[in-house]
Amino acid sequence: STDNIFEEAFPILFYLISNSSPEANITLIHSLSILSLHSYVGVLSHYQTIITLMQNLLSNESEGIEFMKNDAIECINSLMRVSPDHFRPGLESFLPLILNLLHSKYYCLIAASINCIGNIVDLYPEDVKSLAPQLLDEMANYALNDSLPILQEITELFKQGYSVDEVNEEYGENTVDKDSLEISGGAFMVYASILAKFPELLPQNFERAVKIIQVLSVSIFSTHAVCFGVEIMMPAVKQIGFNVPELMVSILTNLR
Repeated sequence: STDNIFEEAFPILFYLISNSSPEANITLIHSLSILSLHSYVGVLSHYQTIITLMQNLLSNESEGIEFMKNDAIECINSLMRVSPDHFRPGLESFLPLILNLLHSKYYCLIAASINCIGNIVDLYPEDVKSLAPQLLDEMANYALNDSLPILQEITELFKQGYSVDEVNEEYGENTVDKDSLEISGGAFMVYASILAKFPELLPQNFERAVKIIQVLSVSIFSTHAVCFGVEIMMPAVKQIGFNVPELMVSILTNLR
């Protein structure tokens, strides 16, 4: 069974992670993340050890450690999904680390952190209620990422038939990065989730939500995300009794 595989593999993975280079650890932590997601009993028997390991990785500011943090965040997502109740005691110590990584210079870490915050909001809404206004501000800023001049220019090039390689050649290597293109859409879905969990915050944030929807609805990078975000948010909009903008109605119609 997967639990037996986990029991056999974990001591080896733990030893290697503790004694290997950052480059090797990327693969090792990714393997641990996958195993954790599919091994409930095995994970629970080593839960605190894995939590401590991930916490140490995320708080480590050493050179070359940044790229390991992406897989560490994925491992945290796995731990939350395997057992939300077991993870709850560590939530308070992990949240500042995840919020700090929102300001990383690496797009992959920003995208992973946004996804992790989305999972936290979904699983622990009452635990993060006091942080909801701050999280809304953070997610709104990233949701408007697609309105940056460089991404608008890249959008025009794609519309003209340029390939990803041609755009990267025009602007510099890795300008068009999968993670950077998913940040706006991912952030809006988290923004919508927060408003869905806390409808009382909708009145002071509705105008900003509509602005984000207007930007993302014409972005070739975030079309699907804005559709799902609107669908997530709509019950809260109706609960508060707002008049639903025509744009949102149109998006929902297209989604169906």
